[in-house]
Formats: sequence, C-alpha cells, structure tokens
Amino acid sequence: MIKNEAIKTTQFLKWARVNMSKTFVFEAKYCKDGTLSFDSVKEHQEHALLVTKHDHLLFKIPDGGFTNPFDGLSLKKVEAYIVIFYKNDFFMIDIDDFITMKQNSNRRSLTFEECNSLFKKYSLKVGKVVTNDKIIN
Repeated sequence: MIKNEAIKTTQFLKWARVNMSKTFVFEAKYCKDGTLSFDSVKEHQEHALLVTKHDHLLFKIPDGGFTNPFDGLSLKKVEAYIVIFYKNDFFMIDIDDFITMKQNSNRRSLTFEECNSLFKKYSLKVGKVVTNDKIIN
C-alpha cells in the first residue's frame, strides 16, 4: 500500500504544480478497496494539519545525509487537506471537514461514495481537472 501511496503522491505533486496556485499542506492516503479508515490518519498528522491551518507550524527538516532545499519551514494559516486517492481519482478534504466527519460518523471509515457525494473529485491527469465526471480544460 505504501508503494501505491508514494506513486500517487508523486502524480499528485505534478498535478498540484499545474493546478494549485496557493500554498497548502496535505496528508496523502491511498484506498485500494473503496474505504478509508478514519484511524489511518494518525493523531499527530491531524494535529500538525490543524496547527498549520489555524495557527503557526514551525518545522526543522531533519538532516538525513542528503541535500535539503533548506533547513526548515514556517507555515502560518495555510490550507490543510487530507488527500485521498481512489484509483485515478482523488479528493482533497479540508482538515476541518475530515475531523467533523470523523466525529459525527456512525462508521469508522469514509467511503468513495460518501466522498463523491460530498466533495469535489479530481483526476490525476496533469493539465485537466475532472470534477465529478465533468472535464474542465
């Protein structure tokens, strides 16, 4: 599953370079079976996304034996998303919406059908945005 998530994240970053104009942070999750367990987004990930969106996150990039672009980040009140990949489609769910759904759901997971009915659907095709079966060039 990590391999698929890594591939989709790389594709998403290429898509974001073309389609996103604002600074944002995200936590990526890959769903091969059509459902995402709410618990797959760990507490520390939720916390970091919430702090980045509503306050100020300072982060020192660890020195790992490779060339870092710089030493750290300062992100203040930046958009924060859970990005959920389902095959070639994905959803960018605002962290506040994700937390609300997690708290109010009778289920322990989020399904593709729920995402598709509540959120904008995107395609990983660079240069095109597919939103719930409509292609916008």
